[in-house]
Amino acid sequence: MKSQVFHMSIPHLIAFSLPHTHTHTHAHTSYSCMFTISPSLPSEMGGSEVNPNHEPHLPRGGITAEMQDLLPRLKLSHSLYQRSHTPRSPAPETYTIRPYRTEDKEMLYQVCLETGASGSDATHLFSNFPDLLGDRYVGPYVHLCPDLCFVLEDVSGVCGYVLAALDSQNFYDSYRSKWLPRLEGKYPPPPPIGSHGDSSEREMIREVQAPDFYLPPPLYLEHPSHLHIDLLPRAQGKGMGTAMIKTILALLKAKGSSGVHLEMNVSNKKALRFYLKRGYSLLDFDHETPRDVIILGREL
Repeated sequence: MKSQVFHMSIPHLIAFSLPHTHTHTHAHTSYSCMFTISPSLPSEMGGSEVNPNHEPHLPRGGITAEMQDLLPRLKLSHSLYQRSHTPRSPAPETYTIRPYRTEDKEMLYQVCLETGASGSDATHLFSNFPDLLGDRYVGPYVHLCPDLCFVLEDVSGVCGYVLAALDSQNFYDSYRSKWLPRLEGKYPPPPPIGSHGDSSEREMIREVQAPDFYLPPPLYLEHPSHLHIDLLPRAQGKGMGTAMIKTILALLKAKGSSGVHLEMNVSNKKALRFYLKRGYSLLDFDHETPRDVIILGREL
């Protein structure tokens, strides 16, 4: 068992460690990560005009005051000797990236629903069938390739995930042969394409039951793997997305993948900027791409 520590520049980072537990067995590989984030230290922790020689890494009073802080607090009656203790900073905010577990499925479906409208909450769009998005974008991954599914968790519970397929063609074949039979009878028959009164639910029922997977030969040859990631708002903007992407890319590369791609809605400008800053490129093929969808790829 080996441990590796990765250092990243994240605002307000007090401690950051990525215990990368890589256990080789004949069956699977497991990874886990831990991040500790806390607001910046108070600005008073330096010298002053009164005491310019005060070292910035020590509290006021120098080493004597620091040693006194280690002593038990004495409850003396005289107010002169009473000293209140004020925490120097809020309790750290902790995130854990860990492998998917079966009991996570319901929460992953919820995260998918609450980020299903180009990153915004889609609950109101799927009130009749709240499992629709999860049955298309979460369920097949945790069922067909759970070893490539990772969960982001904080003190309040699951707040994100990253899911991947090593071989996209094999995954799409298994979606039709192994996943779709599990959904039999759960949804009404898909409406004809272009039928009057199409809604988000009707379109997604069609997408779940008769998916139009986009995988032209050049894309499959150079970027055979694919992934997608979703984080709730409370976990965004803290470096967790980057950490999860690095985790899954390292595992895909270790399993022999030469490249990874993903599909995203062209209207999601925030996500597009995120991926372009992390080494992804827009891929353009002669084959017609799905409506309102762009393809991004990255070599491994």
